[in-house]
Amino acid sequence: MGFKHILLGQLSDKERSGYALHKIIPWHPPLSQIYRTLSSMNSDGLVRFRVETGKLPNQNIYSITDKGLSSLESWLRKPPKDRIPYVKLQSQLWWADQVDKKYAVNNIKHFIAQTRQQLDYYVKDLEPKLDEYGKDRGSKLSYIYRKLSGQYMVDQCQAALKWADKALKELEDFKE
Repeated sequence: MGFKHILLGQLSDKERSGYALHKIIPWHPPLSQIYRTLSSMNSDGLVRFRVETGKLPNQNIYSITDKGLSSLESWLRKPPKDRIPYVKLQSQLWWADQVDKKYAVNNIKHFIAQTRQQLDYYVKDLEPKLDEYGKDRGSKLSYIYRKLSGQYMVDQCQAALKWADKALKELEDFKE
């Protein structure tokens, strides 16, 4: 997932300071990461800033540029390829109103395909090997840990597929 695209999405809603971005992003990334990324994005022409005086200390208020908006829109159009695709998909859906609905539909379909592939791996490849993995460690508790880990992933995939099927149907049925 592109952290810069999360920042661009937030800035597409409204201009903000680095600290305001830190507060609004759910996992509260370190301020140093935010400022480093904003500085790089400013150099790349994706954002610009103005200095707001009157408060101590002065604040840099960042806004998205046309180039930044174009980058955000390009990112929103691409299906997630991250190892954890639901994180990117969730972020993309948040700002999907900025692009045609077909991109969100395509991204959900891609997510479904990726998740089915992961589920197939867990069910067909991993679960049959759990006995071996437990024996390798010489402990029934090791087997239980591996079994629980595998079952967690299966349950996660099944829940994600259930949600994605409903989301896809809702978007496909939606008429403006």
